[in-house]
Amino acid sequence: MLEKRSNDFVATGQKIACITLDLEQDYGRVDTYNTFDRINELCEIVKAHDIKLTAFIVGKILDQRHGVVDALSGVGTEFELHSYSHDLVTPNDFSDEVQKSKKAYIDYFGVPPLGYRSPQCRVSPQHFEVLARQGFVFDSSVVPSWRPGVYSNMSAPSLPYYTNGLIEIPFSVIPAIHLPLTMSYIKVFGKMYRFLLTAFGFPRVLIFNFHLHDIFSTASLNQLPFAYQIFHRRNAKNALEMLKRFFILLKHKGYEFLHMKRLVEMI
Repeated sequence: MLEKRSNDFVATGQKIACITLDLEQDYGRVDTYNTFDRINELCEIVKAHDIKLTAFIVGKILDQRHGVVDALSGVGTEFELHSYSHDLVTPNDFSDEVQKSKKAYIDYFGVPPLGYRSPQCRVSPQHFEVLARQGFVFDSSVVPSWRPGVYSNMSAPSLPYYTNGLIEIPFSVIPAIHLPLTMSYIKVFGKMYRFLLTAFGFPRVLIFNFHLHDIFSTASLNQLPFAYQIFHRRNAKNALEMLKRFFILLKHKGYEFLHMKRLVEMI
């Protein structure tokens, strides 16, 4: 069951931006963590622009006790879950992935997680039921757009809504054309992306997402299939500066940066 909600929870004229990071292995599929070596560069940007960052972290990273968590915590990052293994090759039981990731989270932080995001934003039929049963409060896996072979959600709401006992906070898309507001698309479209934002406008509630491999290119890139390498090399040298400029643009547009938990409290 899906219950649409209006944007009445947002004050008239108020603009909210939630900046989210999917914290996972290199390029989401290579079993290395070379991008973690540059985490301090990201932390400096988060601090300089007063970003309220929400990181959706893969559970096994918590079990492996990577220092990246402490570094991000030092700049006020809040953490939610992004599966346990982020295995894009071998099918895993969704319920098992959720249980294992939740245990890793509790073992590390001492409290249960509130939010979840699935790898590649793939939403299975039992997705919301399993999360609700495990005590999650919100999910952020739905992209109101279309990606061949991955998701097809063109009719999904673009604002937060209730579904199966959970709050779904969808990714933001550029109005009218449904182009996702993510760093990967900014890199691919380059200057054209800024033109499209100007032409079609910004959503009032903006959920933006990026990965470390979107802004830091590493030797792990060479382990990807050639087609993926071409995709990730697009504007790779300028990616960090492009991210900074996007944050500055949001400030100029009057957006207030909030953690995802704070947004949930407002709904």
